[in-house]
Amino acid sequence: MEYREYLPEILRGIADFQGLGTSLDPETEPLREKMREAAGECFAETASEEGIARFEHLLGIRAGAEDSLEIRRARVMGRFQGLPPFSIGWLREMLTADCGADGFSVSQNTEECWLRVRVTQVRENYAEMLGEKLREQIPAAIVLRMGVLHRQRKAARLGVLMQVGTKWSWKEKKDGAV
Repeated sequence: MEYREYLPEILRGIADFQGLGTSLDPETEPLREKMREAAGECFAETASEEGIARFEHLLGIRAGAEDSLEIRRARVMGRFQGLPPFSIGWLREMLTADCGADGFSVSQNTEECWLRVRVTQVRENYAEMLGEKLREQIPAAIVLRMGVLHRQRKAARLGVLMQVGTKWSWKEKKDGAV
């Protein structure tokens, strides 16, 4: 957009402002071009090699030495399209499908920004694999704490030990004195 187009209509006809615009436009054109390039780098569809490399770094994608820009761009866009928006409801649905309704436990602390997920060991290394999958899908600001639920098959006894007072003892002598 040219300098004169920013001026109010009443000032556009003045020769001084027209002359100022004629000298400013060539000076500001490189700046406008850089601004257009920077805006293009914000989207994977239009990003250059450098922009795609930035996206790959953020998403943890390793590019092959012989991968073309189009292949790398498709890989980045595929990762963006494959990530569902994270919510506790989505997490519970996913865990119910994988572990069953009583095969997991989810707790969270929004003040300290952590999420604890415990699952039954459906198969070997399941908790570790699930942790890696969740780490890709939950926001980076949330600390993920994974664990394994151990279900007991036998009845367990629980008890509480309490001290409610001080125990006093005394010996009674034969003559009745204490």
